[in-house]
Amino acid sequence: MTDLIASPLFPVEELSSETLVKLPPKPNAESASVKLYVVQAEPIIFLQGFSDSDLENRPPSILRGCLFIRVTKPVKIKSISLRLTGIQRTEWPEGIPPKKVDHCEVNHVIQHTWPFFNYQNVYPVTANSRNNADFYIPKKDADPDITSFTLDNSLTPVTTGQDSSIPSPRPALNPLSPIKSTSSIVSAAFKTIGRSASAKASSTVDLDPIKSNNSMSLSAVSTTTNSDENKLFLPGDYIYSFEQPLRSNLPETTKVTFGSTTYYLDASLERSGTFKTSLTARRPVTIIRAPSQESSEENEPIIINRDWEDQLKYECPLQST
Repeated sequence: MTDLIASPLFPVEELSSETLVKLPPKPNAESASVKLYVVQAEPIIFLQGFSDSDLENRPPSILRGCLFIRVTKPVKIKSISLRLTGIQRTEWPEGIPPKKVDHCEVNHVIQHTWPFFNYQNVYPVTANSRNNADFYIPKKDADPDITSFTLDNSLTPVTTGQDSSIPSPRPALNPLSPIKSTSSIVSAAFKTIGRSASAKASSTVDLDPIKSNNSMSLSAVSTTTNSDENKLFLPGDYIYSFEQPLRSNLPETTKVTFGSTTYYLDASLERSGTFKTSLTARRPVTIIRAPSQESSEENEPIIINRDWEDQLKYECPLQST
């Protein structure tokens, strides 16, 4: 626990002793059994520099955070992913009403996807991780497994073995059944031998198709069972961390009359089942450009000199920030 709290993914003041992540007041998306949060380590990303010389050797800024999923009841999930998208949109009108035509051009500045979970893959299960989560915190008041629980005290468990101390019952003989003659016994024996021979021949012909069909059905059942087990999410908190470098020459977030530059984090949680609701959430990412620390022109102080009727002279330096 102490190692995770000291992790550089989140600042110490943004962590909580219960969830390791300081959650917002409301989830970005939720259902009856799942809550989804998109949490950023830094709410604002800063890029430095304006000129090409400032951007040449500037290291990238880091967008980091986590996708926090809280499961309150056992659910089946097919996939979990997070996508970063940056869009530049330019609009310009042509003509005058009623023949005015609006044109639009959309360019993708950056695209990146984190495929956190897919039920077709098999992930290792450890004490602090399952379903490919970086950290898993089980629910403290989780309901116990009641699949084999019963309220009927009269039922006893069924065992595959049989107690040797209890004698097995034998079928009682009917004293009124007549004794067959020797000839009838011999004829019945020949009939039995003929039937067994024909049954053996038929079994040798049809045995292979039955075995192949049984093997195919067993493999299909085992595949279905494994996929269902991979989809299962037990109650608890699942933390999926993400990190993406942003190059210094990316355009900052802007929104003007005929143009905009926007960045979004789109989270998707696809549930298994026909009538199950999948969760989608969108969180905007704000990028601000600031002056470079090495730029002398932008960091030089501003000095104001005034002379008042040759009686008072003053000088005010304003430090640039």
